[in-house]
Amino acid sequence: MSAWLQVRDLSVDFRVGGSARAPVMLRALRSVSFDVARGTVFGIVGESGCGKSTLARVLSGLTAPTAGAVSLEGVVLGAVRAPAQRRRIQMVFQDPGSSLNPAMTTRRMLQQLLRFHRIVPEERIEQRCRELMDQVRMPIEALDKKPGALSGGQRQRIAIARALALEPDILIADEPTAALDVSVQASVLNLLAKLIHDLGMTMVFISHDMAVVRRVCDHVAVMYLGRIVESGATEEVFLHPQHPYTNALMAAVPRLHPLPVSEYRMLKAEQPSPLADITGCAFRNRCPKAGASCATDNPALTGTNHRVACHYPRTHPPVGETAHIPGRSGDDI
Repeated sequence: MSAWLQVRDLSVDFRVGGSARAPVMLRALRSVSFDVARGTVFGIVGESGCGKSTLARVLSGLTAPTAGAVSLEGVVLGAVRAPAQRRRIQMVFQDPGSSLNPAMTTRRMLQQLLRFHRIVPEERIEQRCRELMDQVRMPIEALDKKPGALSGGQRQRIAIARALALEPDILIADEPTAALDVSVQASVLNLLAKLIHDLGMTMVFISHDMAVVRRVCDHVAVMYLGRIVESGATEEVFLHPQHPYTNALMAAVPRLHPLPVSEYRMLKAEQPSPLADITGCAFRNRCPKAGASCATDNPALTGTNHRVACHYPRTHPPVGETAHIPGRSGDDI
């Protein structure tokens, strides 16, 4: 996979207490690195609190990294970006009810963006607003409505239209269906897939839902406590998961027919605090295969196409689970 968007050794620390001399720091991201090829959908999956949303905010320029760099086409995107650089990476937030201005109609919201960034001439602004409504499959009448007069699915489509108004190269979707009813989630996912195909954009898709990630993503990275613990082509990772945490995520997906008992089916204990200064593997207290080296050595992310950060990776598919992988065609989830 040739890199177009590059993330190298990205770390983000937030001060949450203490004093100037002895601050208490929350380590949201810990040396995250990955590449995204142009025109692909790159998935980032993990449980709540693993750093997914922080990573999304760094990629979009909303949060400055403590260390590391984000590069697009070989150009490093700093913490302070020029308007043209900000336009290239746009974000669709998890909750459109809080990300859209409740006092603005859709028309006014889009007009402000188009005028400020000079996307189109003044005489074409109204036409462009109508084109955006058509792109996200919304009626023209929605231009005169405020977010409170729209349903959750409609608000998310308006949020997508707002991102598309700046004609970005990369769209970051941070849990775009998490705040929606199940009945409208599929329609929003289908819309995103069609837009990526029609417009040739790249998408970074962030979710905790393994089935959804498998459905929409070409490549996937699994995050745990601020680190990537496994990454590769989506089918490869799902068919041959090597990290015990990846296995646990897939085993947790609800099904009508239960999986056979798996050694990774149940996780022990709770994940460590992001405030902790962790030595060794952060997953060791929940892993049934943890050994002595796991307590002292933090495993590096190794491999070529399929990478894993584990001292004892699984080298074969889970027995009896290959036919029940979430998101697979014909699955019952």
